[in-house]
Amino acid sequence: GFHNGIRVKVSSYTRNHIGSSFGKAKVAANYLNSSMAFHEAKSCGFDEALLLDANGFVAEGSGECLFLIKDKILITPPNDNSLRSITQASVIELAQNLGFEVKRANITRDELYVADEAFFTGTAAELTPIREIDGRVIGNGKRGSITQSLQSAYIDIVYGRNDNYINDLTFI
Repeated sequence: GFHNGIRVKVSSYTRNHIGSSFGKAKVAANYLNSSMAFHEAKSCGFDEALLLDANGFVAEGSGECLFLIKDKILITPPNDNSLRSITQASVIELAQNLGFEVKRANITRDELYVADEAFFTGTAAELTPIREIDGRVIGNGKRGSITQSLQSAYIDIVYGRNDNYINDLTFI
């Protein structure tokens, strides 16, 4: 999936409403919904799930943040109804430093379907391309050039190969 992209299913489960509990807390109870969405996606032959919020906007993957690219602009949802993500913030900063425009905006399902590129970010996902959503091919069905550029730059940072970000790393 890291090179070829993954297949994603928009889940029938919605992200827990912000008024239902402490949705920003990283506690086990908040992950049950995501776990159910992930298992639903896997049982339908997909690699990962994407949850919408109660208003029908993209919230997050089962453990990742989503970015779509349309007309060379990166768009990622605000964290109004999703967990804050260090990786998402890092990719936003990286993209801006590379000269890409980044917008925080609500994303609808139909906007996903016509995206030029899409990818997930997260601790485990790092920067994983999405080649298909709900059986609809994204872009050319492969990792797009902007995604590949960001992915390569991100990996260089993680492995300490970019001195501009060396102070962001904690070596063990």
